[in-house]
Amino acid sequence: GVVFGARDPQVTSVPVIYGTRRTPGTLIHQETSADNQYLFQNFVVSEGDVTAITVGSEPADVIGQATYVKQKVFLGADAGLQTGLPSEDAWINDSPQWTTSHHLKGLASALFRFKYDRTNFARTPKLFFTVQGKTVSSGVLGNPSQDNSAEVLYDYLTDTRFGAGIPAGKIDVSSFTTCRGQCNATYSSSSVKKFTCNVILDSKETVLSNVRKILATCRGQLHFVSGKYRMFIPGTYSGSPVVAFTTDNILAGIQVDYGSKQTRANQVIAKWIDPDERYEAGEAIYPDPTNDSSVYNTYLTEDNSLSLVKQVTLDGVTSFQQARYLAAIMARQSRNSIQVTFETLGDGAECIPGDIITITHSSFSWSSKEFQVQTLRL
Repeated sequence: GVVFGARDPQVTSVPVIYGTRRTPGTLIHQETSADNQYLFQNFVVSEGDVTAITVGSEPADVIGQATYVKQKVFLGADAGLQTGLPSEDAWINDSPQWTTSHHLKGLASALFRFKYDRTNFARTPKLFFTVQGKTVSSGVLGNPSQDNSAEVLYDYLTDTRFGAGIPAGKIDVSSFTTCRGQCNATYSSSSVKKFTCNVILDSKETVLSNVRKILATCRGQLHFVSGKYRMFIPGTYSGSPVVAFTTDNILAGIQVDYGSKQTRANQVIAKWIDPDERYEAGEAIYPDPTNDSSVYNTYLTEDNSLSLVKQVTLDGVTSFQQARYLAAIMARQSRNSIQVTFETLGDGAECIPGDIITITHSSFSWSSKEFQVQTLRL
């Protein structure tokens, strides 16, 4: 047989997939049989275990031609491909240089044998794989869900193979459970969840970069408070103030940011992943000049007809409604937020992100003005 080089000869990383996404996979082995009648192609799709892999092809009808195509999907169990291999799949080891020593342990994979026929099967198809991703099975936060942003983040933070490897005891489970419920909440008059995470993580990227990609699917934040990692998703601005700040417990250096045209937006364009368009990028716009003309015109008038457009990329969002909801939040927050930064005494230790506080300060004519804590730094 003839062994062909992989399509991408450089060393590539194995992606981590949560939720449902499409990927071309990585071709790791390509070889013909000794008589050149068969072509073998083996792909690594992602880290395992995954829940399911559906094979697609272009042209679409090619992959289903059983006379010319054999395929084996392996979900990536740590025991490996060869363990308990059914006899009907023994053909995978017929490739001359692929043996029973090739286990693909922990790697979700797809293996193929194509039979050449000059008339009916003269070319191999272009393949792609729709993956229902890594099984989130801890159950720590409740019944596990593959695409809940909070569960995905918990799994990634605690995974010791490709994640952060943080001990479970260092996670504030209560905060993650609260965020899980926020993600599962639905829009009014709709069954669509507010936030889901369908993301492909690059294992070559830093843990921080991948954590930010997960958090972007739900406007989430991650804080290290009292020795534990705490997740927070800004919700309804409500609650009783936990601390009243005045000039007595605010140290020198209070800064107030009323926003500028660099941070203010009268339109947000969110790029998201559209499953109905072969998982290519789509756009969700808020306010839309046509469907939200009243809001759009009001924003423009307030900004003296100056177009202030902000573009964001939501790599883990696969719902137009979710992408538009996130775009709307970003647009409104950019226009209505006053950010205050100050140093304080020990009173600040009583706060966590999401708490309501009040500030009384004569320099700004504030009397018990309410704010929501976003971040804390020691």
